[in-house]
Order: sequence, then structure tokens, then C-alpha cells
Amino acid sequence: MGDEEASLIEHIGELRSRVLVVVIALLIATVVGFLFSAPMINLIKEMLIPEGVPIISRAPMEILKIRIKASIVLAMFICVPLLIYEAFKFVAPGLYENEKNLVIKTILPSIVLFFLGVFISFSILRYQLNPFLAWYSEKAGIPSRWSLENSYDFVLKVMLAFGLIFQFPLVLWLMMKAGLMEPDYLKEKRKYAYGLIIVMSALVTPGSIILKVIVVGILIGIYELCLRLAGRKKATSEDSTSESS
Repeated sequence: MGDEEASLIEHIGELRSRVLVVVIALLIATVVGFLFSAPMINLIKEMLIPEGVPIISRAPMEILKIRIKASIVLAMFICVPLLIYEAFKFVAPGLYENEKNLVIKTILPSIVLFFLGVFISFSILRYQLNPFLAWYSEKAGIPSRWSLENSYDFVLKVMLAFGLIFQFPLVLWLMMKAGLMEPDYLKEKRKYAYGLIIVMSALVTPGSIILKVIVVGILIGIYELCLRLAGRKKATSEDSTSESS
């Protein structure tokens, strides 16, 4: 019992030290991020606010609040590699070698998919959704005056939602890799998957119904692409198995 208590205390101590490293790094990165928060806000204002739409500040502290939020977001992006490293080093001793390899293989695709989702959401906001919303408001006879804080929060939520939603193909791949689901089963249950995608998109995606429809279309496309790739891989492996036998 003494050894178990000592091991538990060591794990707690290690967890505390790793969390402390991440927290200190986040605090330092937040201070650095605050210096670059103004250009980031200006970039959002110039690239994502439609031309002709006036920007208003509704409270004396609004600009400062936005700069603090922006600096925290920048700090989190900067510290993502450190956070992944510290988390992996903490859990690695309890993993088998194949599990470690699987985790390592998923880190880079996860980051790439997240930033791909952020980039696509940025493009949709800039070229499609925000101009449409401004035009629709004017057509309804209601002049658009967008709050800078509300606009920033909306943009951030949309980008975060897209980044998380684009983890969907990786989750599917992991489930098929682990043998929890087969491509044929996913094809048979396609209508239930579509229903789940619609519900998930409605809950996760902020903003108008137009954005939710766009997300549903993208996710269904990703789902079908994953099924096609998995089906081809399965057919290739079956052909190679039959040839060898």
C-alpha cells in the first residue's frame, strides 16, 4: 500500500510540475500576445467586416477586453506544441508501444485538420457569410452597425467550431483503425450518421442557419470521402490477401 501511495504522490507531483510549466508558458505568451493583439484585431476588422459596415464600441472597456481576449487566443496557439508535448510525456509511461505510435501519428493530422478548418471558416466568413449578412440587413431596411466585440467573438467561435468539426475524419479513422466500426456498417447506417451530423452542427456551430447548412454540407462530404477511402483500402488489402493465398 505504501508503494502505491508513493507512486500516486509521484504522479500527482509530476502532473503538477507539467501543468505549472504550461501555465507559466501561457502567462508569458499572453503578455507577448498582448503586444501583437492590436494588429490581429485590425486584421479581423479589415478582412472580415464587410466594406461600408460601421464598427462601434459599446462600452469604455470594450477595446481592452478584445485585446485581452486576442492575446489569450494567440497564447493558446503559441503553446499548443508545448501542451501536446507535456500531455504526451505524462501519459506515455502508461501506454504500449503501438498506442504511443498511434498517438504520435494522430498529432500532426489533428493540427493540420484544425488549421484547415480555421482557414476554410475564415474564407467563408470573408467572402460569403459576412457580406451576405450585411447585404440582407440592408435589404430588410435595417442599417448594419456591428459591435467590434460581438464581431470578434462571432469570428472566434466560428473558427473554433470549424477547427473542432474538422477533427471528424480523424475520429472516424481512429474508430475504423481500432476495429470499432467497419466501412460497410457506416454505409448501412448512413442516414443515422447524417442525422447525427445535422444535430451536432446545429449545437456546435454558432450564428445563422446558413452557416449551419454550410457546415452540414462539409461534414457530409468528409464522411463520404472517408467511406470511399476506407472502402478502397479494404478492397486493396483483400486483393493482396487473396493473391498471397
